[in-house]
Amino acid sequence: MWSPIPTVLTLLLAVSGSVATNDKDHRKSCVVKSGGSNATDDAPAILKAFKKCGHKGRVVFEPTNYYVNSAMNIDWLKDVDVDIYGTLLWSTDIQYWLKNSMDVGYQNQSTALIIGGDNVRINGHGTGTFDGNGDYWYQWIRQQPNTSNYPGRPHAVTFGNLTNSVVKGLTFLRSQMWTMSIIYSHNVLLDSILVNNTGNWAQSSNTDGADTIRSSHITFNNWTVYNGDDSLSMKANSTDITIKNCKFHNGLGIAMGSIGQYNGQYETIERVTAENIEYVNTLHAFYIKTWTADQNGYPPNGGGGGLGFASGMTLKNLTTTGLRGAAFAISQCTRFSGAPGVGNCTNSEFQIRNVEIDGLYGDSKSARVASLQCSAVAPCTNITMVNVGLHLTSGAPAADFPTSASSDPIRNLFFANGKLPFNMRPQKHACDACSRRKIKCDGNKPCSAWRQGRSANVISALRASQIGNIHGSIAQRDKNAGPPRSPEYHRTPGLLSSDTIDACSNFFFADFYSTLPILQREMLDYSGDIMSTTTETYYLIVSFCAFIIIQTGSVHHTSSNPDGSLLQSDVGYGQALINEALEARRSANPLIQPSIQAVVTSFLLYGSYRSLKDQNKAWFFLREATTLYMAGIPEGNAQGSLASNQLFWLLLITERPYSIRKHRPLTLLLSSSSPDIAELGKETAASGFVHLVNLFRPFDELFLGLWNGTLSACSVDWLVEKLFDVAYVLIDVIAYTPPSAPEPPISDLGPKDYLTYILSLVAKLRGGEDRFLPLLQEKISQVLPNFLNPLTWSLPLASFLENPASPSEKFSPGEGEGWTGHDMEDHSFRQPSMS
Repeated sequence: MWSPIPTVLTLLLAVSGSVATNDKDHRKSCVVKSGGSNATDDAPAILKAFKKCGHKGRVVFEPTNYYVNSAMNIDWLKDVDVDIYGTLLWSTDIQYWLKNSMDVGYQNQSTALIIGGDNVRINGHGTGTFDGNGDYWYQWIRQQPNTSNYPGRPHAVTFGNLTNSVVKGLTFLRSQMWTMSIIYSHNVLLDSILVNNTGNWAQSSNTDGADTIRSSHITFNNWTVYNGDDSLSMKANSTDITIKNCKFHNGLGIAMGSIGQYNGQYETIERVTAENIEYVNTLHAFYIKTWTADQNGYPPNGGGGGLGFASGMTLKNLTTTGLRGAAFAISQCTRFSGAPGVGNCTNSEFQIRNVEIDGLYGDSKSARVASLQCSAVAPCTNITMVNVGLHLTSGAPAADFPTSASSDPIRNLFFANGKLPFNMRPQKHACDACSRRKIKCDGNKPCSAWRQGRSANVISALRASQIGNIHGSIAQRDKNAGPPRSPEYHRTPGLLSSDTIDACSNFFFADFYSTLPILQREMLDYSGDIMSTTTETYYLIVSFCAFIIIQTGSVHHTSSNPDGSLLQSDVGYGQALINEALEARRSANPLIQPSIQAVVTSFLLYGSYRSLKDQNKAWFFLREATTLYMAGIPEGNAQGSLASNQLFWLLLITERPYSIRKHRPLTLLLSSSSPDIAELGKETAASGFVHLVNLFRPFDELFLGLWNGTLSACSVDWLVEKLFDVAYVLIDVIAYTPPSAPEPPISDLGPKDYLTYILSLVAKLRGGEDRFLPLLQEKISQVLPNFLNPLTWSLPLASFLENPASPSEKFSPGEGEGWTGHDMEDHSFRQPSMS
């Protein structure tokens, strides 16, 4: 390992500003030269140095000021040492940063600097400083209606896709917003870091010390943080986080969350350990905050309705001085501040479990040791506090352990071996219906009082209005109202084994997920765990396995008929699973309250019936999926969760080719409220899915109207532009297909055949040869250099392409042949893996 002490050669390089080879470890070194004043933007010089020496080299910042006036993305680093002896000072051009800060990829947050790569070693040597000039931001944000997550307000630095790396010896002063966001990063040590976001002449706000997102094995050691918000915060899918030997001043303490902000999206926080932590004048030592189940608005300041859990949090040897609130707090009441009314603190479906605090000593200004507000829907479980010794700053013991919840949501809650008297005072909250009626509520969802007397609220209202002679008829009508009751449903014992579920899951994520991102592994694992208790989850898993088994023929079963005889074939087993799923759906009736799970189930049933060549049922369930999506997903979902956004585009690229082939109308139409495809591309692991979306977007309702004969005419210019759009994206799709992808049979057409034929049509149509064909040929030369002079090829075009303008079934190759690799309507299922 290279020594942190600068060598003579490094100092000579600092003087000369040259690029040389270090005799000690033979690394090429680049010394960044400062422009000397804020009139010169040093960002270009910094980027140049990293481009030269960011791969198995060293980048050195001299002990001087560097003026950063523009955003920098440095995410290509590999085996590099970065020595920072000076100060990087960010400009105060607020309007520039609002327009040019870079997307983080979570909660619509943005950043001024991205650093990423593998085996990166950043050393501030105790003097290296990132100065965000935050006073200007703190003063400016106080003048805005939204003083928190203002769009475009940047984090100081984002470590994105950083792996096997060390960041140490740095100081962060007055960060613009969050100091550090850590996303998609793994195996990173952050050591000996000082964060001081105390404003010189303006009070700071929303200046978290650091936030982890979708990252694992992150260690915070020897941190000192002065700020006005979360000292450290673990957000979505943070796992194996270690915090030790840290001291936090004035902020809110260590936070889990907020989490559960994305409606229908499954997120977790797992295995967080904190040890030897000192708190001075913080609000809490440790607190957990989740959003309610009610979605109000969209991130960064709105949201709700998320799923998942936080588990395995252990904190030891905590010391407090002047604590301002409850040492340990749980709140599942987070909601959009602009939403009217009071939030429902009992309906969050995000569960908190397995929390242990062992050793909490010091003094507090608050009489509360713990304040726990847990959901009644997903109760907190296994919460333990032991060896607690807190006293008020006056010297008296802090005696209260209040909880606030419904229906006994705290289970296995222990306060043992402490110096404080034990005093539990549950404060139950009634549901909205019982609160209005002023009756006793058990907190269940729905509560038993509501189930037993649904008409009581109506009768009370009528009595209040002095309408006395119609009580009986109204009550009877209300009693008979509501969804029809389904026959009692009983699951088929032993139909679906855990081994079969695992096999289907492994096959899906290995071969399908890149172009069919309909389920997340965490969500699928969780659904498998709870399917025995939840009907909706059960028929989702059963439909999923039916889809995989029928579609692929590669996952085999070991199940039997109810009479003990072995099912004869995998297809027969798949059909048995379909029947089971349909029976379970009838008992739950997903039409009452559409959800993402219900939409996914309908889609999987469509895929199964499509493989079975039952076109009528396939169309029924595809149309049901699109209709449920529109009925169950709020308008304006462009800012919605990743799961619902992916689902929207998947339905679109499935429905459009199916509608072309079967001459069906479109249900899912694009509008200003449709999800942003650019955001999908940032989040989705495989960009092949985005290419497929772009390929089928041009086939809109106007095109289908012409194709199906409901519209009778179109302009030549429109037709040429439409062909150009399709050809342009098809080039990207072909370029993205792996070389190992199987070629179609000689008798069939492949993607290049279709592209060549479209090019020939463009060349023949008026204006196409002069205007569009050169653009397409230039695109081909850039991304498909081996695809030269395509118009000179003599292709064995099939006879069904000789009359391309006709909407004849001859245009659809492979009719009745099931799903094939190049079938235009089945791209999302059989496309080769693009991992």
